[in-house]
Amino acid sequence: MMVQIRVPNTDIVLSGVLISVDKATLRFVARVEQCQDYIRPHTTIQATLTVGGAPRVMTVQVIGVRADTLTFKPITSAKLAERRVRRRYPVSVEAQLRYNQAQSPARVVNIGIGGVGLQASPPFETGQILEIEMVLVGLEQPLLAQAQVRHCRPVEANRWYIGAAFINLSRADELWLRKLFP
Repeated sequence: MMVQIRVPNTDIVLSGVLISVDKATLRFVARVEQCQDYIRPHTTIQATLTVGGAPRVMTVQVIGVRADTLTFKPITSAKLAERRVRRRYPVSVEAQLRYNQAQSPARVVNIGIGGVGLQASPPFETGQILEIEMVLVGLEQPLLAQAQVRHCRPVEANRWYIGAAFINLSRADELWLRKLFP
């Protein structure tokens, strides 16, 4: 299990690996290089544990610091961390996807300046490039954007949720998205 420690009052983030968990005392031990250079006992810090691919953030108190190990106990419960850099807004917009000389209908379920969440019937490979056509409020012409698939997971029989990041977005479309979804 991966661990990231954010050093208080700095932009420094230390990475490491969780090596043990004591469920009786709720203490975690992580191997983190250079932790003794930045962190002292009794310091309150933010730790991000990646469990099953999903990052979870919690506030912890440092119990002990050794050469390359850090012992800490949680102060708050772990909350799912937002991995997106930019916010997404829930919507329900019909769209057309074009890919590999094929096309398919889709529904946009969230959108932001950085990307889009779609539901569609064919699954897509991570890294695949899609062309998305959708009509947004106030636009005379449909928005036509390229997006790269970041992840794809099933939501129901023959329906998939596709998370995609916009690429090569025109300046006009970027400005319009910023206006609609600040």
